[in-house]
Amino acid sequence: YWMGYLYLCKELQCRTEAFSTICQLDDISLLEDPDGVEPQNLDEWKLLIQLSQQYCSVADSQLATDVNGSRWSNGSTDYDGRISPESLILMLARTVGPDRALAVLDECGVQVVLSAQSKLVCDLLRVAERRQRAMIQTMLERCDRFLWSQHA
Repeated sequence: YWMGYLYLCKELQCRTEAFSTICQLDDISLLEDPDGVEPQNLDEWKLLIQLSQQYCSVADSQLATDVNGSRWSNGSTDYDGRISPESLILMLARTVGPDRALAVLDECGVQVVLSAQSKLVCDLLRVAERRQRAMIQTMLERCDRFLWSQHA
């Protein structure tokens, strides 16, 4: 049902409603799935992060008052597959780079303390980005030398 609903939202250009629904359902796979709704620009990422912040704060307050412990497992909360500003920032960091993703987080006014694992992922993405730029520069220099050698 929900995939069909999201497909209709996407086709009808009701992307805000789709993102709101995804945050309410609290299922990150609805963003990552090939048939899901992925943000197309930074404004949509900002909207999604803000919506996730709103729904996370509501969910956390409901979780704190939940006496049955429906979301609790072995004394901890299961966050796998859930939408949070941190998980969205990591998705955005893979798309635009960690520095730009953290800048977007600041622009949204969302305060998130990244876990040690998330910081490690951002550091690895930075290293990969630097190496990729260096490799591209080397390839361009070699192509340039080759083309000039053919020209002479």
